[in-house]
Amino acid sequence: MNIPFYHSQIARSPLAAGMDAAIYGLIRQSMKTPGFFMNQAKHIYHSAKSHRNPVNFLGHLFPEYSPEQREYFFIEGLKVSRTLERFDRGGAASDFDGALIYAAAQLGDPDVIIETGTGMGGTTYAALQGCEARAYTFDREEGVADLDGVPYARWRELPMQGVGRLIPEEMEERVVFVLGDIKRTLPCWVADRKPMKSLVILDSLHTPEHQAYEIKTLKPILAPGSVVLCDDTTSAWSEWAGFLNCGLMGGIRT
Repeated sequence: MNIPFYHSQIARSPLAAGMDAAIYGLIRQSMKTPGFFMNQAKHIYHSAKSHRNPVNFLGHLFPEYSPEQREYFFIEGLKVSRTLERFDRGGAASDFDGALIYAAAQLGDPDVIIETGTGMGGTTYAALQGCEARAYTFDREEGVADLDGVPYARWRELPMQGVGRLIPEEMEERVVFVLGDIKRTLPCWVADRKPMKSLVILDSLHTPEHQAYEIKTLKPILAPGSVVLCDDTTSAWSEWAGFLNCGLMGGIRT
């Protein structure tokens, strides 16, 4: 859900990002998980310490571009995201998420976009607007709440009225929806692919276990120069990619 002031503060303030990591950890993980408090304390500390504003975050991923170029594409991404329809319930990414993804697509010029967790398609749309690559986007197809607690009643109206409803018709030829349990669909899809220069957007189930599964599954097909962006990073992401983040979004370039 897009909450402009809240997401603006998280993107720009290390303190706000650290507080959000603390709250998010309590929501997404049981306190009975072994090592929960130690892992959360470490994650919160490093999330705040390694926080960067949007332009510097993009500079970590794309040091070959000037700050002015990175800022230009981030601002363009904000404009793109702010044109999208907004809804009352979850699944619509924040403007800052969309702006970072648009800028990464522009600066990274990927051969393919791979997204887990389509939702309404706001981040898919931002990535498609930023480059000419085809997008493969994965999500569930049932109309029930999963562990992330979002009631996806709109899933009954597939494909364009539910999953990916924000993706305009003129972009349909560049989008492949892969619907079903990601733990079955993702490895099947990966098995037929050679390494590609990819823009990866991880935004499905936001738990350490699931993020670790997606990273492990996709890693064999990421060619050098690929960029992986992870929404709502957990301790599993940090163990793989490090703690550098822009609030809710973590990123790494292979």
